[in-house]
Amino acid sequence: MKKNLGLNEKQFNELVSRLKKGDDALFELAYKKLVEDNIELLKNRYKIEDFDAKDATLNALFSLKKKLLDGKIRYDNIRFIFSKMAYHEYILLMRARERSLNPEGKVISIYTKDGEGSLEFTEDDFESLKIAMSKLDKICLKIIKSVFYTQLKLKEIAAVLKMSYDNIRKKKQRCLEKLTGIMMKN
Repeated sequence: MKKNLGLNEKQFNELVSRLKKGDDALFELAYKKLVEDNIELLKNRYKIEDFDAKDATLNALFSLKKKLLDGKIRYDNIRFIFSKMAYHEYILLMRARERSLNPEGKVISIYTKDGEGSLEFTEDDFESLKIAMSKLDKICLKIIKSVFYTQLKLKEIAAVLKMSYDNIRKKKQRCLEKLTGIMMKN
């Protein structure tokens, strides 16, 4: 699949402009090009059940539309962004399901200063977090601690680790996926 739904930047921006005026052509294109592939990605990569993968993907589609309308998503790799949004929606669905089964579990949210990441845990999750953190490699551990504990921006982390901003951003995402995967297994 081509990056950015097969659109160049000018075409993408034109469709976003039309979307803001009520024309759903971009939304329909995103649906056609992203939904089926993303459902399969969630099922294969994260071993998510079909119903949950469809639910998370459709939630992500509506979230994508809102973010496009709000100007929060620009011409970038929409497929990559959408797959991350869908996985995040899946995590939110699982947390909501867990809370409904265990309404007394207090939820603790951890956010970065610049809004580039967030984690939510129940009090019981902290033991799992401790175990999962011990299983991460040194770079992942350093990045996650820098983002969530010392509240450094990704640009600052990139400078400290002598890596590019883009590499740190991608590595942070992979590390969070690794951490989440370890915690879900425990």
